[in-house]
Amino acid sequence: MKTRRLTGISIIILFLVSFALASPFQKEVYVLDFENKTADPKLNWLEKSLIDMIFQDKLRLPDLLLHPGYTVSEVIAFNQQDMRTQKKNQFVLLGSIYPSSASGDVLIHMSAVNINSWKNVSETSFTAVLSDTRKIKNQLIDHIGRLFNVQTLSLDFYVSETCLLYTSPSPRDRTRSRMPSSA
Repeated sequence: MKTRRLTGISIIILFLVSFALASPFQKEVYVLDFENKTADPKLNWLEKSLIDMIFQDKLRLPDLLLHPGYTVSEVIAFNQQDMRTQKKNQFVLLGSIYPSSASGDVLIHMSAVNINSWKNVSETSFTAVLSDTRKIKNQLIDHIGRLFNVQTLSLDFYVSETCLLYTSPSPRDRTRSRMPSSA
């Protein structure tokens, strides 16, 4: 009887310790500012806006722990400072914006770099239509999911703006049903 309790308690303790040590995130990603390589200063807004888009929809990437707006020097300093606690699943997301052949479009290129080895792990690119920011955001999240080989969730839902207050006829809508005006 005592051995069963001890075994049961040790299993529970082992479960709790393994649960506490397990990270819910598969990969930790430091997102650097995107670089505008189009030579068009009108597109500088995209450098920060793409990061904003990523963090607005970061819930669609549940397996990634995303850290916003780092510079290369900050990531290098972080890497040198934390050599003992580095994990294999830490990455840097590098992004660039290039001109596209179609007018009003840009080519967005992204690379995943492992922090420990500073080697390029994977890369992806897509053409973005600047007039459709919702589509850019969806493409961005989908490509980041492919880049880091993680599942992306579809949180695409629409809020109906229809007001149901006057959709069915009511007896009160008839003038006979209304109270006479006091004027």
